[in-house]
Amino acid sequence: MNRQSNRQQEIKQLIGCVEMMNTNIKRRQEQINRQLGRDIIEQNNSFLLVFRKNHRKVKDTILISTHIDSVFENNEFVLKFDPNGGITGTLDNCITNGVALNLLVNGYLDNFFVGFTNYEESGMLGAQGLAKYIKKHKLPVKLIVTLDVTNDNWNADISIENVFSNNGDFYALFIEMLRELGGANFNCGVKQNADPDESHKYQHYGFSVFSACLPTQKNMHSVQCFTTCDKLYQYQEALKVVLNTMYNSYCGGK
Repeated sequence: MNRQSNRQQEIKQLIGCVEMMNTNIKRRQEQINRQLGRDIIEQNNSFLLVFRKNHRKVKDTILISTHIDSVFENNEFVLKFDPNGGITGTLDNCITNGVALNLLVNGYLDNFFVGFTNYEESGMLGAQGLAKYIKKHKLPVKLIVTLDVTNDNWNADISIENVFSNNGDFYALFIEMLRELGGANFNCGVKQNADPDESHKYQHYGFSVFSACLPTQKNMHSVQCFTTCDKLYQYQEALKVVLNTMYNSYCGGK
């Protein structure tokens, strides 16, 4: 199978995960339980936390946080695919939920915590509950990367936003991560003062954190939010570079 065929198969699988998560929060949680039930560490009304290995053996790692609540009602969820590869619909935030789920089930996130949070659209209380849980149970989380959609940096493969850290080593390694993205031929946009998201809540609890967002067009809180299949795939592949680079350098994964 040639490279183009592989890419199309990977996009098809990725879209399948997005479609699976394009529903209400109860059904999203059911899908996560169906796919990853034995890897769930904690599940409550505020968040669902996954780790695919024995987290007690991990020293320092990354938490990936993606909110599973939305502003949409049950009868509003829609995804439409046009012949040119466009995707229109209720993308906030099923689309990065789908990316996280796809990476999890394919073994790319075995060394990472993944949190699916509730209440992002109403005070970010899920992120708050997860931050408190991490602190209480002393989980080895050194960095948090939140996943969401954005209307910024449309021409980029990935938009890095709302970067916060009190760690003196962080920013030099963060800049090196941006260089790694460029070296891998990914176009990365950066916007520090972007729309408020879960990164602000995690920063309040003292975590180094930034958001890695999928660029979209039109109103994110509508059924008209737009991106493309190619952009979604490029985002996922760029996200792999972001996570692996920061895990190996900042968290000492190597």
